[in-house]
Amino acid sequence: MSRKRANGEGSIYRRKSDGRWVGSLSVGWTANGRADRVSVYGKTQAEARQKLDEKKKAMSDGLPIRFDNQTVSAFLTRWLNDTVRTTTKPKTYSQYEWAIRCHLNPGLGHHILHKLSPQDFQRFIAAKSESGLAWKSVKIVRDVMRAALNTALQWGLVLRNAAEHSKLAPRPNAERPVFNKQEARAFLDAIRGHRLDALFKLALCLGMRQGEILGLRWEDVDLENRRINLKFALQRVLGTLRLVPTKTRESQRTVPLPGPLLSALIEHRRRQAEERSMAGTAWVESGMVFTTERGTPLDPSHMARSYRAAIRVSGLKYIHFHDLRHSASTILHEAGVPTQAIRKLLGHASARTTEEIYQHATSESEGRLIAAVEEAFGNNPVAVTVAVKGDKVERVQKAN
Repeated sequence: MSRKRANGEGSIYRRKSDGRWVGSLSVGWTANGRADRVSVYGKTQAEARQKLDEKKKAMSDGLPIRFDNQTVSAFLTRWLNDTVRTTTKPKTYSQYEWAIRCHLNPGLGHHILHKLSPQDFQRFIAAKSESGLAWKSVKIVRDVMRAALNTALQWGLVLRNAAEHSKLAPRPNAERPVFNKQEARAFLDAIRGHRLDALFKLALCLGMRQGEILGLRWEDVDLENRRINLKFALQRVLGTLRLVPTKTRESQRTVPLPGPLLSALIEHRRRQAEERSMAGTAWVESGMVFTTERGTPLDPSHMARSYRAAIRVSGLKYIHFHDLRHSASTILHEAGVPTQAIRKLLGHASARTTEEIYQHATSESEGRLIAAVEEAFGNNPVAVTVAVKGDKVERVQKAN
């Protein structure tokens, strides 16, 4: 007498219509009282049995055993709109959207999500590297897919993350060009009197990021106490300039203003007041430190054009604007400034930086930092004392 099979035991039989082997697994009952079964198929009995055993093990482990035929493209689009848009910063969303629209959907979008294999993804990422796409861009694409498939795992849509163990081509070992102390001073000499000289000096002397400088508001600049409070960054997100919080908690920091930079900001404020007067009713009061000639926030692309022109005029080798930040770090390190003080100045974000650096920075190291900036990048011929009265800055100069 044959016994009745229990849920999860399964059966295998050969289908007469096409000769294929079918593995059938009972997983319970549907809402209308019918048996709920999952089927697998194979050209041989052994193949069908292997697939059936995999389903049985997944059910035993509490893993999903039934998948729909959702494509990678459909999933990534849903994930981008339902998860990324609501849980990340605008710039991060913009980066993820770019990776999906320009690379992942065109290259992998037609695959069925739960059938995407590690081999499929490794072949895709290798092709991206060979196509000439920058190494950093390839890494972004890989990381976005890995994050997306982690969510697919949590949602029970896949059994494994096909991007988890993918390998990137070795990173090109190219040294970043930086200015040495002599080149830095030559650049500062070349930009003297430039409309954006204070902006360039903040990047070169204090290592501030482009977004941090463009997002600087006058209310964040304390001329009297010689401090800048960095809270925001200006970024272009999906075609719109936005003021967003700086990239990490550690990036929200206070940096000191050495004499040359204090003087540069005072002069910049005076120049901006002249532009406000000349613009008249066309002036748009944004409260930003660096603006267009009619007061609106300064677009990063406009700033980049001004920077490239300044480099050409200086006759120095070309380095990217962000490399001014690396130049600052290198020059201050060579001047003997403690590593912890430099990292605090630059606002580097990592657990080690937070635990080992921020907790041990001292007022003494900050004093050495100010002295090193003034020595490395050149002293002003005058000492500047600043008094702030309302919206008016009074400047008193004394000969050295």
